[in-house]
Amino acid sequence: MPAPVPAKEITAGEAASGISMPWKFLGFVDGNKVVTVAYVGGDGDCTTPAGFYVHQDGNDVTVEAVSREAAGRTACADSLSMGRAVLQLPISIGGAGRLVHAATDPAWSSPNYFR
Repeated sequence: MPAPVPAKEITAGEAASGISMPWKFLGFVDGNKVVTVAYVGGDGDCTTPAGFYVHQDGNDVTVEAVSREAAGRTACADSLSMGRAVLQLPISIGGAGRLVHAATDPAWSSPNYFR
């Protein structure tokens, strides 16, 4: 897997029109406001990463890894694209602050991605 890169942050509107993908917490980078995650980006062909939507709701910080499907594609690669990203959080995690995974699109839900 490639080295972590700074995450591309997207808006709520951009996230709403995308596909919510699975991600896994890997650790804190600098204190409790910066985290590294591994994520599934798609198949690298028809489904590709769009960015991360990070939002605070009280003491919770919800992270959504979002991908997009290419329009008009009828044949796609049979592969899995994964990456690592560094995310800046709006509040510190720990104590009352919690890191929450957004609901994942059922087509991309599998416990086998991060074994």
